Amino acid sequence: MSWYDTVKVGRTVMIERFLIKPVDMERTMWYGGLCLFLGFGLIGIAFLGAPIGGLSGVMAMMYGACSGTFYKSYRTPGMWLVALGFAVIVIPFYVFLVWLGAAVERGLSWWAIELLVGTSLLGLTAKLLVSVVVYNRRISR
Repeated sequence: MSWYDTVKVGRTVMIERFLIKPVDMERTMWYGGLCLFLGFGLIGIAFLGAPIGGLSGVMAMMYGACSGTFYKSYRTPGMWLVALGFAVIVIPFYVFLVWLGAAVERGLSWWAIELLVGTSLLGLTAKLLVSVVVYNRRISR
């Protein structure tokens, strides 16, 4: 096995471990769609004056909206372009929030908890979108 083949296999394994498994896609998207309601609840809590809920509520709503969008249609050929369009927006924002969490927060506070939960939900959204892009692209070929 040449060096190029080793790198190619290693890269494929690394990408496959990041993706949601194909057998779990529908279940993940079904329960992910319920996060839309969780997001409404978190935003309502933030609106009432709680120090937590705004960012994580918006991120939960985004994950729920992406899950609902691709629930049954992720197997339709050509949907990878829609998922790629969402991913182009979501992934740089996720990288920014990870950087912000690492660079700014030093102690445990409400803002740190809010940033952690929001970043985690945005990471789930990025993982879902990349999985839809990869699997739907395979179907579309």
